[in-house]
Amino acid sequence: MNSVSVKGQQAASTVATRRPQSKHIPRHAMAWSKRLSEIVECLEKERTPEWQIGLVIQDVFKKGVSSPSAINRVPQGVRDALQARLGESLSPLRVLEQGSADFAHKFLLESRQDGGKIEAVGLDFRSHTSLCVSSQIGCAFNCSFCATGKLGLKRQLSVDEIVGQVLMFRATGNVVDSVSFMGMGEPLANPKIFNAISVMTDPQLVGLSTRRMSISTIGIIPGLVKLTELHPQANVAYSLHSPFPEEREKIMPIQRVYPFAKVFDVLDDRIKRTGRRIWISYLLLKGINDSERYATYEAKNALKRKPA
Repeated sequence: MNSVSVKGQQAASTVATRRPQSKHIPRHAMAWSKRLSEIVECLEKERTPEWQIGLVIQDVFKKGVSSPSAINRVPQGVRDALQARLGESLSPLRVLEQGSADFAHKFLLESRQDGGKIEAVGLDFRSHTSLCVSSQIGCAFNCSFCATGKLGLKRQLSVDEIVGQVLMFRATGNVVDSVSFMGMGEPLANPKIFNAISVMTDPQLVGLSTRRMSISTIGIIPGLVKLTELHPQANVAYSLHSPFPEEREKIMPIQRVYPFAKVFDVLDDRIKRTGRRIWISYLLLKGINDSERYATYEAKNALKRKPA
């Protein structure tokens, strides 16, 4: 056998063993979501056709189906394999309580991992529905007006626990048009939110627009820089609550670490790079920051900023 034919056989072998790209399985996202990776690996071990794996992924990530037995577009054997390997629920969360009041639908959720409690709230604005999700169990930053901060930080939520809040809301028959990271915890203090946003905005998974993602932050500068790098089209709401450094520090200790003057420089750069607006959040606290003096100074500070 000559060298040309040997090389040809080697090339053919390489082509035969290389895994082709699949239109059914978003393999690029398996590094983001442990649950997605588990589903794919489980079913590939069972030699499930890729198109059937794709149907499972659609039901779990687009419809919020959590029980393998309820994924009725695939054969019973596929459902049995999922349940045997991954359990009776594909969701990392369970609903403990839910209730509606006015335009809000509130959920108290429990992590199947350790029983940690988090909250998610759906807000019906008539024109659209926004889901407010949590990013941490507790919070380390101890803002004076925030009940979550009194708990201290228990732990970060995983990517699947963050995304699971959206899937749970969909599973209860609700439409999710947008997602706001305004629940428990400081989102930019949890590095998992960047992959969570990637899962939520991947067209093969949850399928929301990045412009429908809103991140509320007290001003974690490294997180803001990374958000601009990875998700430039996401919305940012900066929690200011006082235009005076010393007084802001009293109600928000983070002012000592990331002064709002430096945060505004980072936000100016984000505007320059992305062309996106920045929202300033201001909670009125009676007798603390609700006088005309605060409003006037706040307006002057905002108007004089002109991103290059």
